Amino acid sequence: MTAALMAGGLSACVAYDDGYDGGSYGGGGYGGGSYGGGNYGGGSYGGYRQPYPNDYGYGGSYNDDAARRAAWERQHREQERREQERRRIEYEQRQRDQQIKDRDRDRERQEQQQREIELRQREQQMRDRELHDQKMREIELRQQLERQQREQQQQAERRQREMEQMRQSREREAQQREERRLREIRIQQERDARAQEQERRREDQERRRQERNNP
Repeated sequence: MTAALMAGGLSACVAYDDGYDGGSYGGGGYGGGSYGGGNYGGGSYGGYRQPYPNDYGYGGSYNDDAARRAAWERQHREQERREQERRRIEYEQRQRDQQIKDRDRDRERQEQQQREIELRQREQQMRDRELHDQKMREIELRQQLERQQREQQQQAERRQREMEQMRQSREREAQQREERRLREIRIQQERDARAQEQERRREDQERRRQERNNP
């Protein structure tokens, strides 16, 4: 009896999961047909059959059928509860798996974003460094050009001063030569004048002497 009840119950459970498919109460539930595969025949509410039939075409009493039906319903509810529990556990497991996948995907996306950010930062640092180096080279080149210009200006000014000093030196030398020449001329003129004066005095003395000697 228990085997027949279990057979009927399991077939009914399968039919319940399939959506009441396969006959009245599910293709095997309550006997695999209309209350047992026939008009109350072929078994009573689950395929159970007594070894001796009665006038209704099924074995056993109606109370026995009700008891077996109640037992089957309890078993069915228990199976349904376990099935729901199994589905709940599977659902929660799928949710946890999905959450893990989502977390992994989010972590990978964040890591990828972080790598991209770090890559952009390194590229920006390289560009900034190159720009800084270029600016420093430009500043150094400009300073070098300014130094060369200052040196050239200083050299030009130094050459100009040297030329001015040389010109002034030549002018002083020429002036000194002219002064010496004029001084020598003046001295010579003074000498000539004294000589002429002496000659005149000598002539005057000679003339007076002759006048005294020849009155």
